[in-house]
Amino acid sequence: MSDYSVTLSTTEPNNYVGLIKLRQGDVASQSIQATITANGQLFNFDRLAVFFNAVLPNGNVVRDKVTNVDYVNSKLSYVVADSFLQEVTQVTAWFSFENDEKIIDSTKNFQYSVIAGWKECIPQGNYIYELSEIQREIEEIIGNKDFTSLIKRMDALETKTIYLDQVKADKTELNETNEGLGKLENATSTLENKISSLSSGSPKAVSKVSDMVDKTKNYVYTGTEQGYVAGNWYYWTGSFWVSGGTYQSTGIADKSVTQEKLDNNVNESIKLSLENGGTYQNLLIGTFKDGYVRPDGTFSTADAKSNYHTYNYECKTGERFKVSGSVVNQYTTLVAFFNGDKFINYLGIGDVGGTYKAFIDFEFSVPTNSDNFYLLNVGVVTLPEVKKLIPIKEISNTVNIAKNDIPLLNESIGEFKDIELNKLEHGYYKPDGTFGTVTGSSHTVYYTNVTPGEHIRVTGTVQNMYTTLVTLFDINHKAISYLKTGVQNQSPILFENYEFIIPDGCYEISLFNFSTSSSINPKIQKLSYFSIEEVASDINQIKNSINNDFKDKKIAWFGTSIPAGGYIGLGNDESYPMKIGKILDAKVYNESVGSSPAHCKWKSKITEENPYGFNGNYENCSRALGNTVEEMQWIIDHWNASFWSNPPKSRPTNIEEILSFSYENKLKKHLSTGSEPVDLFVFDHGHNDQWHIDSVTPDDPYDMFSFQGTMNFFIKMILEDNPRARIIIIGEYENQNVPKISQAQSHLANYWSIPIMPLWEVLGFSNKKITTTGFWQNGIWQKNGGISQEISIINTYLADGTHPHSDLSGKTTEYITQQLVVWLKSNIRFF
Repeated sequence: MSDYSVTLSTTEPNNYVGLIKLRQGDVASQSIQATITANGQLFNFDRLAVFFNAVLPNGNVVRDKVTNVDYVNSKLSYVVADSFLQEVTQVTAWFSFENDEKIIDSTKNFQYSVIAGWKECIPQGNYIYELSEIQREIEEIIGNKDFTSLIKRMDALETKTIYLDQVKADKTELNETNEGLGKLENATSTLENKISSLSSGSPKAVSKVSDMVDKTKNYVYTGTEQGYVAGNWYYWTGSFWVSGGTYQSTGIADKSVTQEKLDNNVNESIKLSLENGGTYQNLLIGTFKDGYVRPDGTFSTADAKSNYHTYNYECKTGERFKVSGSVVNQYTTLVAFFNGDKFINYLGIGDVGGTYKAFIDFEFSVPTNSDNFYLLNVGVVTLPEVKKLIPIKEISNTVNIAKNDIPLLNESIGEFKDIELNKLEHGYYKPDGTFGTVTGSSHTVYYTNVTPGEHIRVTGTVQNMYTTLVTLFDINHKAISYLKTGVQNQSPILFENYEFIIPDGCYEISLFNFSTSSSINPKIQKLSYFSIEEVASDINQIKNSINNDFKDKKIAWFGTSIPAGGYIGLGNDESYPMKIGKILDAKVYNESVGSSPAHCKWKSKITEENPYGFNGNYENCSRALGNTVEEMQWIIDHWNASFWSNPPKSRPTNIEEILSFSYENKLKKHLSTGSEPVDLFVFDHGHNDQWHIDSVTPDDPYDMFSFQGTMNFFIKMILEDNPRARIIIIGEYENQNVPKISQAQSHLANYWSIPIMPLWEVLGFSNKKITTTGFWQNGIWQKNGGISQEISIINTYLADGTHPHSDLSGKTTEYITQQLVVWLKSNIRFF
């Protein structure tokens, strides 16, 4: 579950809540944990109901009640509902605190980003029905009566119950609350019964009120008596008959609205959204004018002194904008459209006799014949904001889309690195693109050159609504846009790691920082993208996870230093078995050991001093998989026997390690009855057995004095434990220099009818010689530049002539890894 812990204030701006990313389709798994403050102290909202509110890009407001509230500690937890994740965009949200029908207080706005995910029942951009909407539909059915206060009263009593329970109120008060809830539930039940009776049959037509005798039924009135309307249906409230509105009034049938019936603005919006798509980009503050536009299109300057400020912007028919502004009453319009000086239409208006009313990200399409519009903003606390939709078809490269408020998933594509600041000035840039000079060092602007499409991250502090965090310039240093401003009469706002994409036409940016005693140092960073190889590797891993039979499987891999990638294979992430496990999303136990053969006992070597017939190579025998623990202990105890060709200088101290190399410790634990059972056994042995290897099955198939017999012993042990166990053999990487290794491995595979991966057929490790100026330098193959030499092709892959990991570039190991992955995925399935 993704939990976002934030601190929200009802008095201070909340631009420091951090990055909140919510994915569509992650049902009931994403929550906002909020601590509420006011004036730096915990905010007391005892007994108030709490609601989560948000404004969607289409202008609709969605809200939901918060039920997990900790009144004592001023905390709340809200699991975000699907209706708040309708569109991949940035959404403005807030929490409100309410008492019955009154909003007592609310937090300042904050933002969250919606990222794409699986969504089955959320039409993109469409409104989701909330319980409050279903309630409204029910109310319309039963007569356009407003029962909102009833429902809100129930919510209020439920809130009171939660509060009382938390603070352990006395039993009397709690009982009173529960009694009130019971009465409201009864009232609700009555309403539900009315709805049920309406849907169960047609109301009876009567011409006189006196004929409405059955108070459990509904009636359609057809008479002329005073106080009743002919054609309306009526239901009994418990005290009197109430009209439910016109009976069988015409509604809108499903799929009955044609495009021709839609408003022109709606059509333009649909056309723009479907054909183009795009992103919104901030425009500089428009031409300023005191006053406001009335609904009739006339301009008034009568209240200019009251901070009525109007801003003019150029536009074209069909263009789409998002604006933030405010109105006051029924005489003030938010947006007024003109063709030159000729009034066309308006959008947004204040309430009759109302007060200040703000519109946040109000979205619209420009109507026909309009070439400019006025935006009203009342007051001086904030400046208006205008964003224009830049359609994708107008952008030469979609990577250049300005994402302003929607940080990308940078972890998967690159890392941010500091970039050099060209110069600095003391002052600030305003939202209209002009520069304000300030004496002193508290106001500083930093500049740097950029390129369209670059992903930038900045940290800086703004002071008020006249200071912009980032200003964007064209190639001639002309301001073309800005990002983020402060708020009037508020504390400075820190934007830490704020991300955006450089749009087309922008070649320079400025960053503003207002210095305070607690300021964080300003910085500008650019996203340095991972290489194509790194991205391709990530993509391959994703592809490999699809239809992957090996996912979550367990594999035991036995072999020599070649698969071990050195001495010990366990935990060696640079060995090719471990790399294969990572790609296939499988768990690999790399049991391979350097210098380990499958067997090390020869009958011809048995003597009184050497009763087991060890071949005389101490290192080889002390690491042989085919030895028992008892035999390993004998080797340790007789470390100084005279038949050893390379004995240790003193008694071994790695006794536990040597004992662990026995098949009794290394192989048996991976059987179905062992401590670490696996799904696949891989034998990568043969190279260290080449001095005593046979290509025929001995008279005793399980003769431990031969390679074939020892391998037969291992395979029989595994299959007796599980007859359907999966076992494979990895063939030697060449068959020209020592062909008997591949021959012995092939015979073994045929004997048991188990799969073998003939590496010698696919790697191209030929023993044929070529003349080249390529050479090995510090473990890395140089393609040319050396002295002309004759060299075997296999030795251009193996720096030491034997081990893939001796190529320190890692390319030979990676080459073998990829060949094995392809073969495993194509040939191995699990029962």
